[in-house]
Parts: sequence; C-alpha cells; structure tokens
Amino acid sequence: MPDRLLRAIIPDRKVRCVAAVATGLVAESCRRHATSVTASVALGRALTGAALLSALLKGKQQLGLRFAGDGPLGRIVVEVDADGAARGYVQNPQAEPGPRDGRIAVGEGVGRTGMLTVIRQLDGPGSEPYTSQVPLVNGEIGADLAHYLTQSEQVPSAVGVGVRLGADGRVRRAAGFMLQALPGCDPATIDALSAKVREAPAVTDLLPRGKGPAHLLGNLLGPDLAFDTLEERALIHRCLCSRDKMAGALAALGREALSDLILDRGQAELECHYCREKQVFEREELARILARLAEPEPPA
Repeated sequence: MPDRLLRAIIPDRKVRCVAAVATGLVAESCRRHATSVTASVALGRALTGAALLSALLKGKQQLGLRFAGDGPLGRIVVEVDADGAARGYVQNPQAEPGPRDGRIAVGEGVGRTGMLTVIRQLDGPGSEPYTSQVPLVNGEIGADLAHYLTQSEQVPSAVGVGVRLGADGRVRRAAGFMLQALPGCDPATIDALSAKVREAPAVTDLLPRGKGPAHLLGNLLGPDLAFDTLEERALIHRCLCSRDKMAGALAALGREALSDLILDRGQAELECHYCREKQVFEREELARILARLAEPEPPA
C-alpha cells in the first residue's frame, strides 16, 4: 500500500480527522540513517506526526518539528511541506537505551525533559519563520504533538503515531491519526473521542495489512462516528538538498576559511543531515567558488 494521507470530517460532530500511512517514507529515512530499534521508532513517529500536520498546510507552506530532549538519541528533526513530502534525521541514530518493561523505550530515548519546537514557514521556503515552543510531555512524540496543538494552537487534539518493526529491525508499518475539535464541538463529543483514543489498541493494530488510512480511521472511530472524506493524497520521502545549496554553504565559510580548505585538503566533502547524500567538491570547483567571492558586488 503506497503512503497516503486522508483528511476527513465528522460533520454533525464538528470534528476534524486526519489519518496517515507512512510506512515507505519512514522505512527510507531509517534505512538512510541505519537507525537503531529505538531510533527507528522515534524517528518514524516524528515523521508520521509531521505528515499528519501537513494536512493543515497549504500552497508552498512548510513545517518543521524539533524534539530536543535529554535522552541519548539527541535531537530529532523532521520537515514536511503542503504536498506531503517529508524528511528527517536523528542526531544519534545508533543510540539504543534498550527496552523498558518489554516495550521499546522511546520516551527514555528522546528524554522526558526538553522542548518541542515547531517552525512554520507560512509563505514557503525562505520566508520568515514563525516559531513556537512547548515543553516535552513524555518524549513519546504523539502526546507531545497533542500537547503542542492544544496549548499553542488552542485546538483540543488527540494524536496517535506508531511504528512496527520486524524481527530484523526493519520498518514494517508506520501510521498515525489526529482528531481535532472544531469550534462548536460539543464537550460530550470530546469526551467520547477521548474515551475511544484511550481504549484503542496500538496505532499499527488499527491498520490491517495492505489497507489505507480510511481503514485506520474507521477502526478507531467505530460505526457510531461516520466520517466524510475530504481528500486523500500521497506522502513521499523527499529531501530538499542540492549541490547548489552545498556550494552556497561552502561560500558562506568566507574567503579566508575557503582558502585554507583549498590549501590544507584540496577538496571538500559535504553530507546532508537529512538524506545522508554526499557531494564532493574538488580543488578546481572550490577555486571557482572562491573566485566568485572575490568579485565585486553589483551596483544596487
């Protein structure tokens, strides 16, 4: 089943629903970073959460999430755009705190103390970012995102994200849901939805093998809460890095540092944090970048 995002609404209850199947993009990110078991689940949850939040974007808008806890995984950074293209990385992808009470210890890996930072670029790439922060609730990702939406966005929300690994440690399933109370939503409906979320099995158990996000949402809500689908679209793993951007990063070093690099090493190798793709710049190309730095600025 290809990765898909579903936007829906329960019209008579004034509830927004979003569900995502993100197995492919999570598996690709984990493969690129050779993540440990705990890092795979933590990164997968963060990427799935970002995919859910992409349903709230439009046009060229972008959103970034940075989970900075005191756990051994370090920072987890993910980005997504309005088209559902996502990327992400873990600062320490091989860190492994080990299981706790028979479960993958994501909270211990991320950390119980720290901050979730949300960066929105409402006018697309390069625009002035809007940043907000909330303390981490427990490092489990889903609860942290729900806390952010409820506190910073003032929208009562429930978020569930899950990743299932095979015996070989590879990603077998990644999925999530987000329920939000819209203005005018009856408190009784909020209570009923809260009960369903509390009583629901693991998110990946709500998704039958080979099925899409509509099945996940239907299994969560049950027959008494029928939803109307507004949109279903693809989710993909896509990085925004390029050789030109890396050349710009080299230019940003300045003339002196770039000259020293040419003399000392004769080449530069840059690696993207997000996709681990490498670009090698040989001496001649570095010299051309340096020469451009020496050119006078054009008149205003």
